[in-house]
Amino acid sequence: QTVTTVEEERRLNPRLTKPLREFVSLMNNLKLPKPAQIGKKPCTAPGV
Repeated sequence: QTVTTVEEERRLNPRLTKPLREFVSLMNNLKLPKPAQIGKKPCTAPGV
């Protein structure tokens, strides 16, 4: 398994180097399912 930093991903990940609109379009077109656990735990961030 490989470990990378956020900075490395920003520089080297082909999806993350694209302009925002292109990235959003690309991700939307992948048709990925919604994460199963996304709604299970309430947000605990202050002010949210």
